[in-house]
Amino acid sequence: MKKFAMMSLGLAGVLLLNSAAQGFGGRRNACCEPACAPAVEVQYVEKVVTCYEPKTVEKEIQCVVNKLVPRVVEQTHKCTVMVPEYKDEVRTVVCNKLVPRVVEQTHKCTVMVPEYKDEVRKVVCNKLVPKTVEKEVTVCRMVRETCTDSCGRCYTVCKPVTEVQKVACTVYECVQETKDVTVRVCSYRPEEKTWTTKCTVYDCVQEKKDVTVRVCSYKPEEKTWTTKCTVYDCVQETVTRKVTTCEMVPVQKTVKVAVCVPVACK
Repeated sequence: MKKFAMMSLGLAGVLLLNSAAQGFGGRRNACCEPACAPAVEVQYVEKVVTCYEPKTVEKEIQCVVNKLVPRVVEQTHKCTVMVPEYKDEVRTVVCNKLVPRVVEQTHKCTVMVPEYKDEVRKVVCNKLVPKTVEKEVTVCRMVRETCTDSCGRCYTVCKPVTEVQKVACTVYECVQETKDVTVRVCSYRPEEKTWTTKCTVYDCVQEKKDVTVRVCSYKPEEKTWTTKCTVYDCVQETVTRKVTTCEMVPVQKTVKVAVCVPVACK
């Protein structure tokens, strides 16, 4: 298997060498002759070419525009209007009249009449009774004391001393006592009461009377009037306008072009 692969690779290499020799000018069935491939040299030659450059050009063109032309038009209008007419007429109307009359009314009611009388009642009152008691009170007093300094000199200072003392004070105790007091008591008793009032009452009475009223009526009337209005007609008109356009203009230029020139084999 390895031998077959080696033989295939050798045959492929021979075929590649043969095709390369034919590409470089080798002749078929002339393997013994030396192969010579044509040489090429690049040279620059001046040539005249035509190029196009943009150029701004002004032109006059004909275009159609719409123009509004005013004209006055008279229009006649006709319509029917209602013209008011006024006249006086006598008409009979029914009116309501208020007639006063006096009416007496008797009223009855029960009223509560107050009655006052004195009554003796017992009440309990609180009475403050003074009482003297003794209380212990803490007081502070200043006591004189003789001291000696470092030099042997004597001096007197006052120092506070706290002590408890008994003090007499008055306190009030609340004592209840009963006593008789006279109070004024109010009571009510019912009593019938009658009184008469007079009031004016108005009765509505209908009555007829003649009144003059102004009546409006309408009659049709033809009316004609003329109005003027401005109407604009659209008229087409040809005008000449200048426009700026961009055109491509041909220009002759000389350029250098690369040319391949074959060279003979040495």
